[in-house]
Amino acid sequence: MKILIYSPYLDILGGGEQYLLNFARCMAGRHQITFVWKNPSTLKQASTRFQISTANFSLIPFLPPRSRLREYDVLFFVSDGSIPFLPFRKSILLFMSPFVKVGGHLPPNRLKLKFINHIVCFSQYTKKFIDAEFHVNSKLIYPGVEIREHKTKKQNIILSVGRFTQTLHLKKQEALIDAFIDLEGQLPEWQLFLVGGTEKGSQALLKKLRQKARGHRITIKTNVSDTALTKLYAQAKIYWHASGFGADLRVSPQKAEHFGLSIVEAMGQASVPVVFNAGGPKEIVTTQSGKTWNHLKELKDHTVRLAQNESARKKMALNAKKRAKFFNRQKFCQKFYELIEK
Repeated sequence: MKILIYSPYLDILGGGEQYLLNFARCMAGRHQITFVWKNPSTLKQASTRFQISTANFSLIPFLPPRSRLREYDVLFFVSDGSIPFLPFRKSILLFMSPFVKVGGHLPPNRLKLKFINHIVCFSQYTKKFIDAEFHVNSKLIYPGVEIREHKTKKQNIILSVGRFTQTLHLKKQEALIDAFIDLEGQLPEWQLFLVGGTEKGSQALLKKLRQKARGHRITIKTNVSDTALTKLYAQAKIYWHASGFGADLRVSPQKAEHFGLSIVEAMGQASVPVVFNAGGPKEIVTTQSGKTWNHLKELKDHTVRLAQNESARKKMALNAKKRAKFFNRQKFCQKFYELIEK
């Protein structure tokens, strides 16, 4: 079959884009894959960033007119909050974000939804909002995370991974710096590493973060290689995540983490997650495999207890590693095979 994949966000190269590339990789062995994107270098960057070969994927610069969409057997579209009109062939519409107040239940959308075969969300959190907004029953397919185990000695490192962005999806690195500075006296041999990609507008944020971190045991790294990131996951004893902290998620649910691929990647390397208690991370982290927090005091308290009780931390790290295996690529691929091929 010929599968066409369209996303308006492909150049972001975040967790949602990794999801798309993994879908394409699952299907490439059986079907012909075409991406819609103007800049060919984006797929090359994605291949390097996610360690996924894109050699067998075709690329066309623009979305074809509807008459030419008939040439494809499956249309896989990522929604920007709107519903495309796809009356041809089998169609899958993926929602990466919990859109609200976008007129999802209005008559034009109800009509277009009749032609969509499958609506997919990659977290229960996103599904809850999408189902309510569009009056649908979407299918939940969690991301498939491939863990490349890296043998190295654990160090007294707290790691947080996330884009350095000032857009809607903030990673709250400034709050994490504040929390670590408060803990330095109690954790004299520990370091905080903040790692992430950059985008247009990142430099102002990075300047601010580096000024705040100066003189403390805090390292900020940008655009590190996949190999270097895997090593950091393997070295870190504790993993911090703070997306959604300080936001009114009843009004702006999209400010929480929609899933949290980096959390699963960290857990797969036996790093204990200590994550903000909202969005996708709540679904990933169980009471046996990590800690959740609602206020910075809880984040700090959990961290100190884990840092000062090595046996308890090791036990939770093993459970984290086991939990990460739940989000495996084989299960992810199988669920999409069932949608595409049945």
